[in-house]
Amino acid sequence: MKKLILMSLAAVAMTLPACSNSKQEPKNIEVEVVSDAEITTMENDKVLKSSKGHPMLADFSAEWCPPCRQMKPIFRKLKNEYEGKIDLVTIDVDKNPELAERYNVTSIPTFVYISPSGKELYRNVGLQTEVIIRSDILKYLSE
Repeated sequence: MKKLILMSLAAVAMTLPACSNSKQEPKNIEVEVVSDAEITTMENDKVLKSSKGHPMLADFSAEWCPPCRQMKPIFRKLKNEYEGKIDLVTIDVDKNPELAERYNVTSIPTFVYISPSGKELYRNVGLQTEVIIRSDILKYLSE
C-alpha cells in the first residue's frame, strides 16, 4: 500500500512543473496582441469587436502558460489560412486583466468565438487540437 501511495505521489510531482507559473524564460514565440481598434468601449465596458466586420476568435493566454505556448503555432497557421474571413487575435491576460474579467476567463488558454457585432457565440477552454479549432471556425463562419 505504501509503495502504491509513493508511486502516486511521484507521478503527481512529475506533472506539477508543467502546470506551475515558474519563472522560466518563455520560448521566443510571436504573439499578436489585440489592437486598440479591436477593443471597443460599450456602455463603459471594454469588449472585443472586429474593426473589419468579421467574426473573431480571441485566444486568451499568457506568456508563462505551457499549453498557451503549445497553441501558438496552430493559432498562427489558422490565422494565415483564414485571413480576411475571421480575425484571430491573442489577448495576454496579464496585460489585459479587464478583458479577461469581462469575458469570465478563469483558465487559460480560453478561446472565445465572437460575432461581428461583438456577441460571444461559443468558447473552448484548455489545450485544443487544430482539428477542433478549425471545425469551430468553420461552424461559426457558416452562421
